[in-house]
Amino acid sequence: MSSFLIDHHHPFASQRLVRIIEQAKVLQNETLRIPEIVQPQQHGLVGDLSVGGIPTISPYLVPWFLKSFNHTYPQVDLSISEMTTHTCL
Repeated sequence: MSSFLIDHHHPFASQRLVRIIEQAKVLQNETLRIPEIVQPQQHGLVGDLSVGGIPTISPYLVPWFLKSFNHTYPQVDLSISEMTTHTCL
């Protein structure tokens, strides 16, 4: 720990600063991973996707959603199921 972090008048400020620096290091490391995460997505969304919806809104949202989704993501095999609210959560 660097000596500039020591504050004898406000010890809690020093501890907060240490936590902030530790969190900044975590953030920096995670930021460096972004290209790894984005790389596979450059070729579009591909694969299987399962979506659940409750019966009270599914008849209204699914037709509106389906046309747009299929046009935007033609390589996704979409499976839609009606479920109770408890099951969806």
